[in-house]
Amino acid sequence: MAIGAMFLGALVGALAVLHGNHPALPLLLAALLLAAVTAAAFALTRSDRAWVRPL
Repeated sequence: MAIGAMFLGALVGALAVLHGNHPALPLLLAALLLAAVTAAAFALTRSDRAWVRPL
């Protein structure tokens, strides 16, 4: 799955560079993806379930 994700990311980045009207489009896509993953990771790690509380 990781290899597929890297290939898809490279493909989207290459298409954005070759066919994009704005030269900073790949950087914008990468920044948006980073922000989305950071927000998801932050939301998922804030848990009050019993298994994350100290003993």
